[in-house]
Amino acid sequence: MSGSSSIAVNLACVIVLLRDRPEALDEQAAAFRALDAALDGAPLQLRVSDAGLSINSEQVPSVPGVSVLVELLRAHGIGELEVPERSAGVLLSLLRALAVPPGTHHSLLAFLDSLDPGTRAAISAQPPSAPAVEGLIGGDILLPESGASAGSDTDPVEPSRREVGGEWDTASQVAIRSTDSPERLAEVLERLEADPANAIVSDWLNEVVVGAERLVQERDWEGVVRTAGVLLKCEHAVSGQSAARAYPIALRRILSRPVLTEVGRLVVTGSDPTAVRAVLHRMGADATEVLLAHLAEAETIDERRTYYNALRETTEGATLFASMLGHDEWYVVRNVADLCGDLRLEEAVPQLAQRMSHPDERVRRSVATALAKIGTAATVEPIRQALRDPAPSVRLQAVRGLDGWRSRGLAMTLSVLLDQETHPEIVREMMLALGRIGTPEALQALGRAAAPGGRLFSRKSSSARLAAIEGLRVAGPAASGILQNLIADDDPEVRSSSARALAHVTEQD
Repeated sequence: MSGSSSIAVNLACVIVLLRDRPEALDEQAAAFRALDAALDGAPLQLRVSDAGLSINSEQVPSVPGVSVLVELLRAHGIGELEVPERSAGVLLSLLRALAVPPGTHHSLLAFLDSLDPGTRAAISAQPPSAPAVEGLIGGDILLPESGASAGSDTDPVEPSRREVGGEWDTASQVAIRSTDSPERLAEVLERLEADPANAIVSDWLNEVVVGAERLVQERDWEGVVRTAGVLLKCEHAVSGQSAARAYPIALRRILSRPVLTEVGRLVVTGSDPTAVRAVLHRMGADATEVLLAHLAEAETIDERRTYYNALRETTEGATLFASMLGHDEWYVVRNVADLCGDLRLEEAVPQLAQRMSHPDERVRRSVATALAKIGTAATVEPIRQALRDPAPSVRLQAVRGLDGWRSRGLAMTLSVLLDQETHPEIVREMMLALGRIGTPEALQALGRAAAPGGRLFSRKSSSARLAAIEGLRVAGPAASGILQNLIADDDPEVRSSSARALAHVTEQD
């Protein structure tokens, strides 16, 4: 086997293992060692031409793996690729980038942008010459001429190979027209809106992708949002039809992670935040991660609130919230804790419980609220910790969040803490929480709190007794017997309040 053939076979083997068997680390390492041995310290130069593939200026015969290499190079818009210096790290990083599914990078520029800075600086890459590959647009390869179809989200959107007539010229059979102007992009988007399931929708979408790339180069992020918004409408319009498979692919090609990062900023700075949020909502977990990063970097309360509201509309990537609970900035942890509570993220409970020891009471207050809203069995112990927090604001927030039957495991804790709590507002909220819980233990605690106590010593304050009666009223008909005993109390305020509460629960019965 010639030197170029050996390199080609080993190169294809490494890429296929990286692509199809990411868990096979030992096999990947062995294949990479074989490739390194085949290179024998020489630089690696790949070139795609009409004649096929050449490696280090030597034409590669038809050996296993050549077609894979040619397809991948074309898919990423690569005509020539050179790694001039021997560097295992650079080569491995490059091969991992080449192993991503076709259609991920719709041009050479997009492929290069996906590389880490060190790899990008170490290699040299050029687009193919125009006759070399079909699907060429302005020097960038849009798509490989492979047998891939648009049948799944991981396949490229392949241009139509049909005669379409009219203003679409013959070149549209193999390559779409360049979208050089805003007018042309607007025209194609208008065609898509009018007929989103047209037979040549793949051609149109390819034009839209190229037009969106121009918008990205011009940093026209609002234009990107408007373009994506049209695709969202079209995707919804053809839901369930075969054409629907093409739209998610086009959206991902337009909205790469760097683009989403810029689009995410428009939640605060854009002229149409509603459209931005719709796009971010569609992009799921990736958009959630972008918004969380912006939330962490936001400097003003208004910005944080805006990102917070946008995150509340995101339905994917919930586990990212939990990871952000370990952030260094207190306000980030607080905001993410609020989100966990609003979304009732049960998977975040262990991380929230750890944050009950956070040094900032504002964080602990939000964590206590979140735990109470989630209200699962796993939240009972951290809520007990919150009810004993040294900061009154944390205790108050924790008890206010306790809600009915879900908090029944805390009834005994509340009855014990009632005798220790000195803050009047927290005492009142504890009484109301016991009423909402309404278990026999909770009612017994309220009955003891509403009783008058001794005549001289251990006499209870009227305010505490009235709070207990209010809790009994919240408990409903189950508390009618205790209230009946209180309507003959010596304290006129207690008698009056008990009578009103009894009338209220009787109406409920």
